[in-house]
Amino acid sequence: PRLCWARARLCLASRCIMNGTGHLVEDFAAPTHLCPVDLRKMQWRLGFSVAGREQRLLEFYAERKWSKDAAWSKRRLSQLEAAAGVTAGSGFAP
Repeated sequence: PRLCWARARLCLASRCIMNGTGHLVEDFAAPTHLCPVDLRKMQWRLGFSVAGREQRLLEFYAERKWSKDAAWSKRRLSQLEAAAGVTAGSGFAP
C-alpha cells in the first residue's frame, strides 16, 4: 500500500481524474480524463501509445454513447495526429 501511494499521487498540476475528492459530489463532478502531466507520467511508467490509448477510449465511449467523452477523445486524437504531422486514419501510434 505504501509503495502504491508513492506512485499514484494526487494531481496538483491541473483538473484531471487524478485530483482527490472528499465526497461523492466532488467525485461525480471530477473530469474523466488525465491532464497532460499525468498522462505523460502514466505513459512513461506503463509504456503505452498515447494515440492508441485515446483511440481505444474513443471506441469505448462511442459504444456506450457517452457523446461528450467521445467528442473530447476525438479532439485529443486529432490534436495528437496534427502534432505528429500525419493525417487521420494513417495508423499513427506514437
